[in-house]
Amino acid sequence: MGHDINKLKSQLIPLYTALRNDCNAKDTLSPFIMQWGDKFPVNKNDGIIFYGRATNGWYGTWDFDVLFNDNDENRGWARSNQMIWVENQWTESDNGYIASESQFWNIVKGVSVRFYGKEWFKFVAWSNICKVAPESNGNPSDSLFYKTLGNNINVFRTELDFWSPKYIILLTDGMKKDKETIIDWTSDYISCLNNDVLPPILYEKAWDDEYPNFKIRVYKIGDRYIILSIHPQGRKVELHKDAIIGIIEKIEQKRLL
Repeated sequence: MGHDINKLKSQLIPLYTALRNDCNAKDTLSPFIMQWGDKFPVNKNDGIIFYGRATNGWYGTWDFDVLFNDNDENRGWARSNQMIWVENQWTESDNGYIASESQFWNIVKGVSVRFYGKEWFKFVAWSNICKVAPESNGNPSDSLFYKTLGNNINVFRTELDFWSPKYIILLTDGMKKDKETIIDWTSDYISCLNNDVLPPILYEKAWDDEYPNFKIRVYKIGDRYIILSIHPQGRKVELHKDAIIGIIEKIEQKRLL
């Protein structure tokens, strides 16, 4: 028995309506809807969802007759090429976006291939904590981030309740220009899964000897493991990827409770 995708759609539409109201449906802002592989695990507490911060210039429109239309090629919802587009655009692309040039996608693919093999894109899901971002470029401003935070959290919780992953990998926190100071993007999202209280850190690991304050943190809430790290842009991909893989392997080998 698979997931009832129409159920997820019915849950998301009112939440995106609230997001549309949050930002007055400005055409300079674009909504984003998560993507998932067609073989994402159906068992409870199984699978991996990767989260980034925000995506701009995506297939977003505030016209929900398009955004959630199963037959419109410009929709954001349940696109026909979702997730596989990353593999298809790994080294070449008609639109100029080469996925292999992204540190984020190198980590997502590297971790996923380790556990799912060469057809990794069929088994994992991807989303962003911020569902609204500038249509042209850049992350949300502070004002937009906080204006939409409540409803972004509602969508985040809905995604996780529906898919019930075992691993939630948040590649989301930022760093200031000194490349040493961490900017917290994510505490409110983690807390929302634990009665609005940030849970204790189960495990943490520094993964770059040059920057020992950059640590991957692991939280456990029920049967879910939340793996939090900085956004990979500008960082060392192999060390970062291998550290995440090592943490999941420890959990799977029951070396982390």
